[in-house]
Amino acid sequence: MATQLAPNVYVTDIERSSRFYMALGFAELDRMMAPDGTPVWAMLQREGQRFFIERAEPGKRLRASVLFYLSVDDLGREVTRLDKAQIEHTPPEQKPYGMKEITFRDPDGYEWSAGQRTQPY
Repeated sequence: MATQLAPNVYVTDIERSSRFYMALGFAELDRMMAPDGTPVWAMLQREGQRFFIERAEPGKRLRASVLFYLSVDDLGREVTRLDKAQIEHTPPEQKPYGMKEITFRDPDGYEWSAGQRTQPY
């Protein structure tokens, strides 16, 4: 088995965050519930990449200094996906390091970028 890094991200609302990530093309693979029936954790995956979302306890700090970056083959498809889900994003911008990128935020304020290579390494 290959080593994989799967971040665990604290969120304020599992349902809301799961819907957001599913609009980005992730699938929810698993979920844990509290005794009162509310969701407290979920595992999401897109193209073999997994991460977890966990309900933050009151007072838990959100928006850690992390930037999530999606390297994609077709940035236009990502823009269409975001537009369909009515997720605000920046316009595609060509960067001097050979990538065309957009940025957006998830419901808890985590910053995301998606980029497509436009020039060879």
